[in-house]
Amino acid sequence: MISCRVREGKRLLLETDYSLTQIAHILGFSSASYFSQTFRRVEGMSPKEYRKVK
Repeated sequence: MISCRVREGKRLLLETDYSLTQIAHILGFSSASYFSQTFRRVEGMSPKEYRKVK
């Protein structure tokens, strides 16, 4: 379930200009901070780093 939400987060990071707070809300995370922690654990980088690199 978490990997599916992170995969959708990756898509939103690349295809939209939504803020991390907006993406976290869309994906059902309680906060942008929790989304960032989860994303980093799964992907090995922060959402901001992922958006910049990709």
